[in-house]
Amino acid sequence: MKSYRLLVAIAAILALGVAAACTREVIKEVPVEEVVTQEVIKEVPVEVVVEKQVLKEVPVEVVVEKEVLREVEVPVERVVEKEVIREVEVPVVVEKEVVREVEVVKEVVVPEGEQASVINWRASSAVTKLSPFTAVSGYVGLIGTHVFSTLMKGNPHAQVYAPDLAARWEVAPDGSSATFYLQRNAFFHDGEPVTADDIAFSFTSYMDPRTKSRAVQRLAMVKGAEAFADGTADSVEGINVIDDYTIRFDMAFPTGQFLTQAAGVYALPEHILGKLAPEDIDDSEFFIGLGSQKPIGSGPWKFVQHEPDQFHELISNDEYYLGKPKIDRVFVHLITSPDTAQIAMQRGEIDGSRRGGFTPEVNQTFLADPRFIIAAVGGRGNGRGFSFNFRTDWIADARIHQAFMWALNRKQIVDTFSAGLGYIHNTNLFVPTGVETPEMMARYTHTGDSAMARQLLTEAGWDFDREVTAKAPGYGADQRPQMAAKQQMLAESGLKVTFETMETPVWAAVYYENYNYDLVYVGGWGGAVDHLNYYFHSQNTNAMGYATPELDALLDAVPRALNDDDLVKIGLQVNEMFIEDLPIVVISTPLSLTTYGAHVWIPGYGRRPQPDQLKNIVFTPQFAGGGEWEYLMHQTDIVEFGTTHPLNDAGPLHGQLR
Repeated sequence: MKSYRLLVAIAAILALGVAAACTREVIKEVPVEEVVTQEVIKEVPVEVVVEKQVLKEVPVEVVVEKEVLREVEVPVERVVEKEVIREVEVPVVVEKEVVREVEVVKEVVVPEGEQASVINWRASSAVTKLSPFTAVSGYVGLIGTHVFSTLMKGNPHAQVYAPDLAARWEVAPDGSSATFYLQRNAFFHDGEPVTADDIAFSFTSYMDPRTKSRAVQRLAMVKGAEAFADGTADSVEGINVIDDYTIRFDMAFPTGQFLTQAAGVYALPEHILGKLAPEDIDDSEFFIGLGSQKPIGSGPWKFVQHEPDQFHELISNDEYYLGKPKIDRVFVHLITSPDTAQIAMQRGEIDGSRRGGFTPEVNQTFLADPRFIIAAVGGRGNGRGFSFNFRTDWIADARIHQAFMWALNRKQIVDTFSAGLGYIHNTNLFVPTGVETPEMMARYTHTGDSAMARQLLTEAGWDFDREVTAKAPGYGADQRPQMAAKQQMLAESGLKVTFETMETPVWAAVYYENYNYDLVYVGGWGGAVDHLNYYFHSQNTNAMGYATPELDALLDAVPRALNDDDLVKIGLQVNEMFIEDLPIVVISTPLSLTTYGAHVWIPGYGRRPQPDQLKNIVFTPQFAGGGEWEYLMHQTDIVEFGTTHPLNDAGPLHGQLR
């Protein structure tokens, strides 16, 4: 009986165990299957094409140049944008031997229903901050001259200054003062009037080292400017506001150079920037235009928006004191590739290249096309070349700089990359003419001499295994062939030079502030005597570390020059130093070529007869005050193709390069 009960108990326990085991397997019954989805983006082994700088989206098309050797198709790209996969068709490009990389460009649309005249300019490089105080890029001036006013503008036709914000001015016969009478109908873009107080504020800010201004030394000719800059005075004694529309500048000494310097000062709104501490102005949102503020000027166009790495957009200032601009909207597009710019111009997507040039071959193509005009201006600045850091002992030896000069076949560089349109000279100074004697011109060959370069390097104890880096602001693709050619010429003489390009603001800090370089490769130091103070004076940037008491004394004499003859005398003495030490190895001063559509009327250029060959192009000497783009720029217009224009249609003709 006990055995029977025991068996029953064991059976019961086993049954419970089986039930328990079955219960553990069931967690929850799910009547509906739960499906978890996840976006999967398939990796396609194709070339990635980055969309940027779109002027107009174009359909697939085949571009054939001369003869077809091969056809390369770029497969369909998958672009992810806001979790949506869309297919983008990329144009098939067919070329002889080379398939060019062409940027796809984003379209900029004028608001619907607006009947507006629009101009699209191209720039090959751009910066975000538009502050004139620390500007090292011409792009700042490109946008700035549209948005801001200055007292005067250069008239390149007559080589004199023309009225702008100042309706007229008077300069004392002995150069001791200058009085400006302002336009009475000038207003900032927010509706506030432009008064003499704004002009006084603007000049004071340019003279204030706390704004990081690079013009402090250039404006030191104004009485009291030096005391204000060194902190021993709270204001500039020589700036005198007579009334709301009259301002007088008294000079510390008689000078004939003030107008040249004054013409470069933007009129800034005191009612906005005057609320900021001087040290906060340069980096404020006002000059960037990406925050709550935008640049407010009194120029012919207003700032609308800035899409970084794409474009700046401007709209006409209908209340502009010289008259409403004829162009309603201006877009300046960043297009780094010269190939893209060429195609965009030929398709009518952009109207001209404001910054960034083309090869001689491409310009010859434009020259043969009646839809385009090439205007030439003789520059004041220098062509691209090398500058050395005299703080670095092993590269400060003048014989090393001379070796660079002997190694470079500068004539070949000018002939190859500028169609021969450039002045070759041996010192940094070139304008005004007459500052380089025949002996200076004969000092270095223009065709290169690698044997002489090697001899100088050997005498200087140069390590021929040493590799040096030339730091350069970011140039477009059109400059790379030039850089490669110069690199090869230097290598043949035993100089192993590589190029490191960087964003312009980064490069500026390296060159002007922390001096973390051995040599730099750059173009356009400004070849005139009155520009050297900025680079060489011990109280200014002294970027090369070359300043000496003797050089300081010569540069201090520049503001006291009453005319160009006085500048030439100073320049000759400076060049006696430069011809030996070569703080800058100059390649050449090229003609500045600007290519734009024949449908665009630019008052500062007028109309030029177009030769059949680029080498025969007629040029205008550049005026000290500039003005090719800025002179009467509000009258820039779009005209019917092939028609004449009532204003100076013939344009000035000043000669050809010999």
